[in-house]
Amino acid sequence: MFLWSLLAAMTMSACSEHNELPSGEVPGGNSKANFIVKLNFEGTSMEQGGKTRAAQSTAVPETSWSNIHQVQILLYDASNIVRFSDVVTPTTGNTTFTYTDVPVGTYTMVAIANAKSSTDAINTYLDGGTTPVEWSMWNVRQKQAQNMVMKYKPGTFPTFCAADLSANAAYAEPAEIFMGAVQGVTVSSDGPVTPSPIALKREVSLMRVRLNVKDKEGNTNNENTANGVDFAQDASIMIYRLPDHLKVMAGNAGGVSATSTATNILSISGGEVFKTTDPTSGYNAGGKVLSGNFTMWRDVVVFPNNGGRANDSATTGT
Repeated sequence: MFLWSLLAAMTMSACSEHNELPSGEVPGGNSKANFIVKLNFEGTSMEQGGKTRAAQSTAVPETSWSNIHQVQILLYDASNIVRFSDVVTPTTGNTTFTYTDVPVGTYTMVAIANAKSSTDAINTYLDGGTTPVEWSMWNVRQKQAQNMVMKYKPGTFPTFCAADLSANAAYAEPAEIFMGAVQGVTVSSDGPVTPSPIALKREVSLMRVRLNVKDKEGNTNNENTANGVDFAQDASIMIYRLPDHLKVMAGNAGGVSATSTATNILSISGGEVFKTTDPTSGYNAGGKVLSGNFTMWRDVVVFPNNGGRANDSATTGT
């Protein structure tokens, strides 16, 4: 499994056309200040800035602004209360966003990409994970950041095994979630300030599945193939013991949960479950997935099951 880690630079100084706030929005006064948000990729390869295990296949997914559907920006204070938010849509020619309505204060700044539940394959919550609700620039304000979590969307099991798996819960392959944070961001009425860039990276992992369905591997016969098994019929991929959620907060308080549930299963079936040719777009030029007797493959997006960010330094890409 590759652990994706793609960096994007976000520079925030302190000037939106979104200058109307609900009454009572800002505690302790209505002082506002200006800031500028700038987004820019530091690299385009999912391999850049991250860790990968040495692989027999060389095709590495690439990314661009076309991979980023939208970015939600949050500023939360020392009490973990979200005091400002916006949802922006960066493109190659539009990566700078200007605001005039940011409450003066000191914040942790967080960015989350591809977490719009009505269009992305992810459910979002404001209550810690009980009732799904789509985040907007308004409904997250005055909420506790630690209660903002993301979960897999419900999925379905293949018909042929649904009855056998009835005691389990099926979930769909998730969106490519990016997150990043900068702590200690001071927004002051004295003038614009420019905090350190924020590194936006994927919080999901890529599991590459390759199948050898040839008749023979060395001196070992594949009896299933020899006896006429069709590996394309009723094909499916299932991954057990999914992490319970992703949190938006900075540092070890955010990211994938330390807990997982054995009966929660990522279920992929129907359509083209496995590909039979090397990728021609979306991957590094000349990269290969298929080699030797490997003739079928699939890249699966999944939450990393490493127990949380506190363990990131101890992982080797798994």
